[in-house]
Amino acid sequence: MSYDSMVGVSCLKAVWISQASSLQRRGRAGRCQPGLCYHLFSRSRYNSFQQHQTPEILRTPLQ
Repeated sequence: MSYDSMVGVSCLKAVWISQASSLQRRGRAGRCQPGLCYHLFSRSRYNSFQQHQTPEILRTPLQ
């Protein structure tokens, strides 16, 4: 969720995840029973991801 100051509303936007989020999601596959994780992006795309997500306090307005 991000805040659009031009129209004054919060909205959902499709964005790429961070490398840390990708690793965490992969770790969830197979946690309780055997499983696989398929990421639908290339290695070069993965390498372009931020290492960690920007903290929420920096992404959302303080209201």
